[in-house]
Amino acid sequence: GINLDFAPVMDVATNPQNPVIGDRAFSSDANEVARLGAEFIKGIQSQGVAACAKHFPGHGDTKDDSHFALPVLDHELARLRKCEFIPFISAIKNQVASIMTAHILLPNIDPDSPATISHTIINNLLRKELGFKNLVITDDMTMKGIADDYPVDESSWRSIRAGADVVLVCHGYDIARKALNGLKKAIDNDWVERSRVRDALTNVSNFKSKYCKNKKISPLNVIGS
Repeated sequence: GINLDFAPVMDVATNPQNPVIGDRAFSSDANEVARLGAEFIKGIQSQGVAACAKHFPGHGDTKDDSHFALPVLDHELARLRKCEFIPFISAIKNQVASIMTAHILLPNIDPDSPATISHTIINNLLRKELGFKNLVITDDMTMKGIADDYPVDESSWRSIRAGADVVLVCHGYDIARKALNGLKKAIDNDWVERSRVRDALTNVSNFKSKYCKNKKISPLNVIGS
């Protein structure tokens, strides 16, 4: 009954002191991550399970764990193109069903917003430069890397406005309800363009039509990695 796996990890493990990625990554070599990640994607998606490449734009060189703090990476865009983007480009070429964002701040690219709520990173880089058309999912909005600075009722609508399609809330129905209410309020107040919401709903609908065909099971069953 599983139809979505929050894997593979497409981060490049360039920092051996990274406390959260570590051996979850395939390699410290971007091309090897790209190669192995592509095989993982092709394998599970050939069996009807959607893959989710994570954590865009790349969590492998951080020194902090975004579960507990907001990691900051001082990389320039040229560095991301030479390293961190390579596995995600491979994932996109291999028709990965979804990509998950990272709760990290890249001040040389967007000094104001973590990647999960950054229009520059999600829309301009992932959507436009890399050409990703499928589902974008946020990492868990209860993680301190985002939640310490943005309450969930705010981070939810900011992520959708930035180009995400699904807001992930892993801990508590009440928190999920706050996220939903925050998004509804933002739409009612025109903080998020309705065309962006329609695009997100279209992406969700397209995803479900492909990977949620068995009506005997719940609409979306997920495992994490």
